[in-house]
Amino acid sequence: MRKLLFLCLLPLPLFCSISYDIATTIRKTELDPLQCYRVRDLSIIRDEAKIFFTDGYLIFGKPVGERRISAVFTAEVEGGDAEVLLIPPNRGEKKSLASYVGSPTLSEHITAGIFLFADSTYDDLMRAIHASEYIKKVDEMGSVLAEKWTPVLRNITASFETRLTLDLVTDNPKRRGFFAATVSGKQLGNFDIVYDPRSSEQLLIGQFAARNNSSVLDIWTSFQSSGFHNAIYEPEFAVSDYRITATLDPDLSLKVITRVKVRVAGLIPERAIPLDISQRMEVTSALVDGEPAELFQRESVRESLFGTGANETIVVIASKRLDPSVEHEVEVHHSGKVVFEAGNHVYFVGSRGNWYPGRGQQFARFDLTFRYPRNLDLVSAGEIVEDKVEGDWKVTRRVTSTPIRLAGFNLGVYERQKVVRGEFTIEVCANRSVEDALKPVPEESNRRRIGRLGQEIEPASIPDPVARLKDLAVEIATAMEFYTARFGPPPLRSIEVSPVPGTFGQGFAGMIYLSTLSYLKPSDRVFENLPEHQKVFFAELLHAHEAAHQWWGNIVTSAGYRDDWIMEALANYSAILYIEKRRGSKMSDAALEEYRRELLVKTDGDEIVDSIGPLAHGSRLENSQHPGAWTSIIYGKGTWVMHMLRRRMGDDRFLQMLAQLRKRYEFKPIGTTQFQALCAEFIPLHSLDPKLDSFFEQWVYGTGIPALQMKYAVARQGATSRVTGTLSQHGVDDDFSAEVPIEIQSGKTRTVRTVRTSSDPVNFAFSVPGNVTKVVLDPQNGMLKR
Repeated sequence: MRKLLFLCLLPLPLFCSISYDIATTIRKTELDPLQCYRVRDLSIIRDEAKIFFTDGYLIFGKPVGERRISAVFTAEVEGGDAEVLLIPPNRGEKKSLASYVGSPTLSEHITAGIFLFADSTYDDLMRAIHASEYIKKVDEMGSVLAEKWTPVLRNITASFETRLTLDLVTDNPKRRGFFAATVSGKQLGNFDIVYDPRSSEQLLIGQFAARNNSSVLDIWTSFQSSGFHNAIYEPEFAVSDYRITATLDPDLSLKVITRVKVRVAGLIPERAIPLDISQRMEVTSALVDGEPAELFQRESVRESLFGTGANETIVVIASKRLDPSVEHEVEVHHSGKVVFEAGNHVYFVGSRGNWYPGRGQQFARFDLTFRYPRNLDLVSAGEIVEDKVEGDWKVTRRVTSTPIRLAGFNLGVYERQKVVRGEFTIEVCANRSVEDALKPVPEESNRRRIGRLGQEIEPASIPDPVARLKDLAVEIATAMEFYTARFGPPPLRSIEVSPVPGTFGQGFAGMIYLSTLSYLKPSDRVFENLPEHQKVFFAELLHAHEAAHQWWGNIVTSAGYRDDWIMEALANYSAILYIEKRRGSKMSDAALEEYRRELLVKTDGDEIVDSIGPLAHGSRLENSQHPGAWTSIIYGKGTWVMHMLRRRMGDDRFLQMLAQLRKRYEFKPIGTTQFQALCAEFIPLHSLDPKLDSFFEQWVYGTGIPALQMKYAVARQGATSRVTGTLSQHGVDDDFSAEVPIEIQSGKTRTVRTVRTSSDPVNFAFSVPGNVTKVVLDPQNGMLKR
C-alpha cells in the first residue's frame, strides 16, 4: 500500500480534551479482533459509487468514542471477491474515466479495501449483517487479520485524521457523512474513492501516481453526486474582515497574528472552524471571541502528497457553539519560513496567497501591518496609512478600501518608478540585481563567463533589472488605462508591481508579481536562445496578462475549479486585445498561432494535447501522464474560446459583454453556465446556436480540433451567383460539430454564411448577388482548427 501523510496533533489547552481524545484514538486506531465477519453479498452504496462484497472477511476498527469509523475487507478466501461499480453522470466524466481505465464505466474486482467513515456506514452494515443468515462472526480470524492489517489501516487513517475529527466534532448533520475507501484492484492497482458532503463535488475517484520523485493525484472522475443534484455549494462560514500583524525577522522567518471575522453558514450553531494555511506555517495557538480554543494541525509531514508549500487544513474548535446570527472573531498565531533568498539581495516569497489562514479565498477587507528590517523594502495591497522607522525596523500598515480575495506581499532592495493615470497609481519596483539563476557563471578554465543557457557572456552583459524600469512602468500603466476604459476601474486605486524569481507572474488585487525576465531588455543575452514566442511572452504578454487579472480574478472570480479557465482566458485575451491595439494584429495573430501549435503537439500516445481533457476539467488536467497539458489547454484553448466568441459576437458586442460581466459579477463568483448565458445575450439573432449550447458543449465541455476541407463550385444565374459545395471535417470524434463561417466575395461585397460540420460531409448552397470571385473558409481566423 502507498505511503501517506502522518498527521500529528498539537498540544491542546487543558479546559477541554474531547477532540484531543478523538484525535489520539484515531491516530492509534486498531482493528477489533472481536468484530470480524465472513461476509457474503454485502454492499456499501454512496449514490453513484457501489461496492459489493461477494465473499470475504470484513473486520471493523475499535470505537472512537462511541463510534466505529473504520473497517477492512479482504478476499482471502477460496472464491473470495468484491467489486467496485460506478457510472459517471455525463459524457465528459465518462471520457475522463476512460482515459485512465480504458472504459467509460468503472467495474473493477478488488482483493482488499480500507474503509473510513464518519457517517452511518457501520450501522448500515451491521443491520445487513444481522439480517443475513449467510454472514457469520469468525473470531478465529479476527486476531490474524487485526495483526496483519492494523499497520496499514493506521497509515491510511493518518492521512484523514483531521477530516475525520472535523466530522466527529461538528454539530451540523448536513456537514457530516465523510466516507473514504482505498482499494486494491486486480487490474487497476490501488485507487481511492472519496465521498465528502463538504465538497462542491461529493464523489471523487482517483489514483496516486509518481512524477518527478513525488506523488500526484490523478483524478479519474469527480462530480456532484445524485444525492446533492443541483444543490448550491456554500462554505462552512463567511469571512468579512482580516486584521493581520506580521513580523519578518532578519533570518526571514515570519511571525503572524491573524484576526478574522467569521459568520457560521446556515442556522445550526457550530464549534469547529476549518481553515486552510500553507504547510510552511506552524499554528501555535488560537482564540475565538477572545477565549482559548482547541487547535489541530499537522505537526510534521513525513511524506507530502501535495508538494511543499501546499495548503493543509487546521481545525479551530471554540469552547462553545457559535451563534450563526452574529459575527465571531477568530485569532490565530502562526509562524514559519515563507521568504527565501535567491541571491544578491533578491528574495522569493512562497505561499503568496496562503501565508495566513482562510477558507475558499472569499472576498474580505484587509488591515495589514508589517514589521521588517529597515534595509529591506516591502510592498503589499492597500493604501498606506502608516509608514515609519523604529530603530532597526520599518513598520508599514496598509488598509484595503474594497474587499479583495488574496493579500500578498513582496520584499527586496528596490528601485521604484511611479506613474499616475487618472484616479489610479502604478508603482513598479525593481531589484537592483538579478537573482543567482540569471547571473553568468564563471568558467573555471579562464576568465570568460558562461551563461546558464551555455552562451558566452562578457561581464558588461550581466542583466540589469533596472534598465527597463521606466519603460515597464509606462507599459503597465498604459495597459491598465486600456482595461479601465473598457471594463471600469480596478479594485484598488494603487497597484504595486514587483519582481519574483522564476518564469511566471501572478496578479492579486493591488499587487502584481512579475518574472524578473520581464524587467530585462529583449537584447539581453539571457534571451539569446529563447524562441521568438517566449521573448514576446516576457516582453509583451506577461505584464499585460497579470494586469488584466485586476479585473478577471480579483473583481470577478470563478465559482470553482471547473470555472478557473474563464479567469485565465479572459486575462490572456484581454492582454491580446491590448497587444493588438498597441502593436497591430500581426503579433496577436502570432500568439494565437502559437497556442494552436501547442494544442496540436502529439503526446506519447499519438494523441494531440487537446485530447487530454476539456477546459472544464481545470486543475485536473495537470496529471501524472501529461503535466504540461494544463497550461496549453487552460491558457491556449481558453484564449481561443474567447477569440471565437469575439468573432461570433463582433468586436463591439464582445466588449459590451465584458463590461456587463464586470458590472453584474463585481465581487462575485461566476460559473461556466452563468458565463454561457451572459455570452448568449450578445450573440446575433440569426445565429444557428443562439444560446451557445453547442458551442460550449464542444469547445468547453468537450475536446477536438478539426481539420477542415471545403470544395465548391460557382454557377452564374442571371444577376446572381449560386455557390454550392461540401464541407468535411477530419481528425475529431464522430460527435464533433461546430459552426464554420464561409465568406463569399463578389466585387467589393463580402457575404458571410455559416455551415455546421458533421461526421459526414455537409452540403451547402448559397445565392448571392453579382459575380462571385472567391469563396474563403473562416476568413477572419475565427475558429480553432488544424
